[in-house]
Amino acid sequence: MSTNDIQRNRMRNKLINMRYGDAEPMNEYNKRNQIHNLLRIEEVRNFYSDLQVRLRNGSLSRAAEIVIPEEAEDSLTELIKEYSALYSEVRMIPIGIDGRAVVSVDDVKAVWSFSADVLTEMDSSLAAVELEDNKLGCFTSVPNSTLENTLIDMALYIEDLLAQAMAYGFDDAVINGVGNNTSVFEPRGIMMNLPIANQVTLAMDAMDQSSVSPGHILNEISLITPGTKDDIGEVIAVMKRKTYYNYAAAGANSSLPYPNLNGVRVKFTPAVGDKKIILGDFKQYVMGKRRGVKIASSDQVKFTDDQTLFKVSGRFDGQPLNNAAFVEITDTTI
Repeated sequence: MSTNDIQRNRMRNKLINMRYGDAEPMNEYNKRNQIHNLLRIEEVRNFYSDLQVRLRNGSLSRAAEIVIPEEAEDSLTELIKEYSALYSEVRMIPIGIDGRAVVSVDDVKAVWSFSADVLTEMDSSLAAVELEDNKLGCFTSVPNSTLENTLIDMALYIEDLLAQAMAYGFDDAVINGVGNNTSVFEPRGIMMNLPIANQVTLAMDAMDQSSVSPGHILNEISLITPGTKDDIGEVIAVMKRKTYYNYAAAGANSSLPYPNLNGVRVKFTPAVGDKKIILGDFKQYVMGKRRGVKIASSDQVKFTDDQTLFKVSGRFDGQPLNNAAFVEITDTTI
């Protein structure tokens, strides 16, 4: 690795820590300041500069594709994590090859022994999951006036727009995906093969505090089974924001700085249906991710609106390792 590569990696790690660390809230000032620092990296600056030049020269075509540099891809991924409720909750496995891949997903326990003893071989009968090479992507239009702004404004706008779209598609696939690898090319979601016994109904009357108490809702955790594991992991509750404030917020532990049900973390996503709550050990959902997020743009589409069409795509596939690691609760109150 060259000296320039080492310096670039140090700068990238520093900037990512600056932008997404816990020390500072992500307000608009911090975003602009940290994007400004990110643009000091030559590859990132050249990427956005090239985008502007192509637009002004009219050289963006339908087939034109510009690969996001690794530093900008990392930045976009971190922003997706901010908008996605589940990206950081599922078990993410990096896959370095194209096409179908088989990955090991079992937990293996190391064995203690005397320092001079021969190491014990790991169990060779590990569970494996086959993951396909599916694409998550979307089209979105960006006003040309935005692309003609400063690099900072353009980078902020494009990153934010694309990250929101990718985050929603990611969450929706984890919850509702119906992939079959023959005609539907998307992950298999939690709801696809959720056992009937793990689909329960409760009367949650917002006027009756006992019906929305944490105990009333969290009792259903008992339906979660560990599968081949010794125990279940951390259980979180996932729901729409309005479901939480209409029904479940009364059961929050007010001493905690995040939405919760008596301490159980709550994540918000529109991918969950109205008046529904999903409880689960989301580390029992495995998602394979391949590098290579790409952005393509065309100035031939929506030209009457003075807009440029952008396409972003990433390659993922996933499925639950244990279908019974989740419970869906549906409110029956009319």
